[in-house]
Formats: sequence, structure tokens, C-alpha cells
Amino acid sequence: AAGAPAAGSSAAAVVAALRAHQWQHAFVAQRAAFGREVEVWLFGHALMEKLVAPYKAITAHSWVLAADAAFFALPQADKRAWIDRAVAAALAGRSLSTADFTPLPVLGVPGWWPAQDAAFYQDAAVFRPKRALSPS
Repeated sequence: AAGAPAAGSSAAAVVAALRAHQWQHAFVAQRAAFGREVEVWLFGHALMEKLVAPYKAITAHSWVLAADAAFFALPQADKRAWIDRAVAAALAGRSLSTADFTPLPVLGVPGWWPAQDAAFYQDAAVFRPKRALSPS
């Protein structure tokens, strides 16, 4: 089912850090969670076109799905089928809003760009701080 990862897990820490734009925490401190408790699956033709000639600032709108540990042991085709079912179930009978998504600097995902040291994530042109909410 779609939703947030279990509280207290590394995956939950990654999701919370992404939503707060705490890039160092998401990508450096929680690096070991990627591939073990966190996977990133890309889709969308515009995003794929940008990745033909990748540049550091490519950002996607991401949607979080929570999966149990068994998901990570599945073959790729079974993972894809699970994701398709989970997204279909989550979308059934509801509308999307921008609040459903969180920004993801795609090439910040551990292992997706060379030289991803702490300084890499300090590039404020790519890894921007979260905007403060303006008073109403």
C-alpha cells in the first residue's frame, strides 16, 4: 500500500529528510539505506529525456510508497508489478495534489553521480533549502 515508511526506520528518516530538504541527512547520513530500505524508480518521458544528457540539477517530483522488507528481495519484474498495483490502489477514487509529492534531486541519489561526497550536496543551486512558508 502507498504511504509513509514505518516510523523509526532508515526509510522513514530518508523520506522525512527529503521532505524537509535536509539533503545531507537524506543522501549522506542515510546513504546505506539506499538499495536496502529505499529504492528510487524513475518514470516519465520528460525526466528520461533529461537523463539522456544528465546534469546535476535534474529534479523530479517524487511520490513515496511504503513497502515491507519482502519487497526488496523480489525480482525486478515483481517489484515493478507491485509498484503498479500500489500506485493504482493509491490513486483509486482520489485526486492528486502537489502536497502528495516531494522534490528529489535525481542525481543526488547515492550512486547515481560521481563524487557524491558531503561537498557535492552543499551546492545550494541544486540542493536548495526548503522555502519558508509566508505568513497569511
